[in-house]
Amino acid sequence: MDRPVVPAVDSQWLPARPDDHLLVPRTIYWHDAEPMPFYPPSAILGPTANGFPHTTIEYERFDHGDGGVVPLHPGGNLIDTRRMNGDCRMMSLVPGESLGRRRCKAFSLVSSDLSNLSGRTVRALFLGDSLIDHSGNAAFFKQVCEQAGAKVELVGTLLNREYDKTVAPAPGEGRAGKRFTDYTCERLEALPPVPVEDYAALYLGGTVEYRRGHNPFGRLARAGDDGADCFAALDGRSWTFDFGHYMARNGYAEPLHHVFINLGSNDIGNGAMPKPLVSALSSADRILRSIRAYSAEIHVSFILNGLPVGEASPAKADRAKWNSRYSPFIRAMLQFQRDHGEDGRLHIVPGHLIFDPVAGWDFVTIGTDPQTGIVDAGLSESGYIHFRRANSRVLAKYQASIAAAFPPGG
Repeated sequence: MDRPVVPAVDSQWLPARPDDHLLVPRTIYWHDAEPMPFYPPSAILGPTANGFPHTTIEYERFDHGDGGVVPLHPGGNLIDTRRMNGDCRMMSLVPGESLGRRRCKAFSLVSSDLSNLSGRTVRALFLGDSLIDHSGNAAFFKQVCEQAGAKVELVGTLLNREYDKTVAPAPGEGRAGKRFTDYTCERLEALPPVPVEDYAALYLGGTVEYRRGHNPFGRLARAGDDGADCFAALDGRSWTFDFGHYMARNGYAEPLHHVFINLGSNDIGNGAMPKPLVSALSSADRILRSIRAYSAEIHVSFILNGLPVGEASPAKADRAKWNSRYSPFIRAMLQFQRDHGEDGRLHIVPGHLIFDPVAGWDFVTIGTDPQTGIVDAGLSESGYIHFRRANSRVLAKYQASIAAAFPPGG
């Protein structure tokens, strides 16, 4: 596969863009058992409650023939994807502009049947930061797939530290606070690889704290490695990210069907833009190429998160962060997928479109005054950057919909 060019980043990405509410991946997946939640970013970018852009989805065919239009309320709607399976266009009209200025983004919507998973074994790895470690995502994915009749095998050298105690900790590679660049050995001091060859004794046989503080994907560079993918430690040795090496030395069963990656929030949240964005994109490319060197069959899904910054949200002051950091990152990752257009097993999970921007985040602590019955909302210590159960379950259902669209052995 030709190595794609990482999209250039310039100042035009940094201010708010008028078409930010059309940041849609080339394919959206959902399942046909229930409607899909949909919260176009226009709902969190409009200046006032009556100033939101008018957004619709126009779909060109139903299962039974004709096309039609679904209006989207600014606060988000549930969409019956069974009536939209096929080619779609999202249209938007900004208030005050003529109909001729409508903006349009084409995409495909795949409504899958979760029963496709019945009797099949699904193997998956969840890789990322605290949004893997704490969110319950892997555990909920396992739950949804098992309810559809699948056997689920999750791989990983750690157990996620779930905040949601309704689910058991699931295996994975979630490390709170980490970046793309930590896993790809660009910041060796932040997540050092195991410093000796005795991986089994020192890493697998070591403490949880040791495993959480070290990178199981790193290996010493060798002849034939691309020098651009290798990074030198203080002792002069060079390291690189090697997915196949990780799979082999942990003895994981093949085939692995899915890798779900939730990284980027800590990259773009640190340092002056656009440098963190460029580094995150380069690392995403490096991870994908390493997975593809191991297997062309694995479905690789990058999860995009966005921010809870609605007018109804205590975090509304963070609209500036959306404009300057999250919107450019989402736009760049969508371009990243287009640059890998020949890779039909590369997916973008649009959390910024399907996550409830208010009730689905852990940025708010809700309590009811027993005397007055008034509901009080306040900021939580987590900094409103982690999912609540509602968004975790929606994310798991979206991921299960991808798995059902491409059932193992199907």
